[in-house]
Amino acid sequence: MYVLYLFAAYIAVAFATVLGNLGHTFEVRTGAYDQANTQAIGVVISAANTFQHNNPTASGDYSAASLGAPSWFTPGSVAAGAVLQTGTAYVYLDPTGPSEAAGMTAQLQSKGFVTGIARGNAIYTAGGGLVAAIPAGIPSGAVVVIQ
Repeated sequence: MYVLYLFAAYIAVAFATVLGNLGHTFEVRTGAYDQANTQAIGVVISAANTFQHNNPTASGDYSAASLGAPSWFTPGSVAAGAVLQTGTAYVYLDPTGPSEAAGMTAQLQSKGFVTGIARGNAIYTAGGGLVAAIPAGIPSGAVVVIQ
């Protein structure tokens, strides 16, 4: 009977170790996705700032390519662009999931950006607090940086 308890304890420890490693792998991968998406939105922010500087009266919804993002920039299957309105750029990137949006928002806020997750005509923090109103044309769930 003692051997059975010992075997059960061994199995429980092995199972817990595997689950712990899976959790760590998820955190590392999520962090890498957040970092890549944060760098991607940085490319769009730079393009939007340059475009807006060169076209101060521009308004409307612009894709990353039409803003003049570098030719090597390919945001993949996500929406990336900016809505320009009255001298303000609402730069957005639509990541693949809510956990990525929350991670990106946290990274961008730590760098001093006014940012949030688009829901309807406003952006909210990952915790649900209202940040600011935004214009139409930004996909729901996108991470938005106001410039």
